[in-house]
Amino acid sequence: MAVHLLDENNTREIKDADLPIPDTDQKTVYTIRDITKAKYREFIKRHTKKVTSRQRGMVDETDFQKVSDDLLDYALVAWKGVTLPGSTDDAPCIWENKARLDSVRSAAILDAAGIGQVEEASEQKKASFREPAPVA
Repeated sequence: MAVHLLDENNTREIKDADLPIPDTDQKTVYTIRDITKAKYREFIKRHTKKVTSRQRGMVDETDFQKVSDDLLDYALVAWKGVTLPGSTDDAPCIWENKARLDSVRSAAILDAAGIGQVEEASEQKKASFREPAPVA
């Protein structure tokens, strides 16, 4: 099998039934976009701010929930077979509806979009640096 390079201009369809989660639907299909390192870093930077720490002075604090929300909104481009309660029509693929997906399904969609590859690289880089000494 060939190596799949991440490209933020690349979209592809994945079936809900192909996600490694329980209770999948055979007819539901998602259109997803690759999450590249550059895009991941953009969202991290957007949701990171400097805060004061008594032990270490100024430190970066990242709101990873907001990062995750932005990544899902970015990666999930369209869907077929996702409906609102009481309707048979496809729900609009907008953030308000994306946020209503269950967390297991959302995580599987992000994984399919390549988040595991991007986070892994970021964690390896972070682990290569040691923590600064406490400020006296």
